[in-house]
Amino acid sequence: MYFHIHFILALQVFNQRYLAKEKYFTPSQLNNITK
Repeated sequence: MYFHIHFILALQVFNQRYLAKEKYFTPSQLNNITK
């Protein structure tokens, strides 16, 4: 159970970093997606 919770927390951190990198490198693509 502890490992499962730790794995979820690790995925959340990875997703936050991935989304931050996407926003940093491709703002124009995100603007196209939001339209």
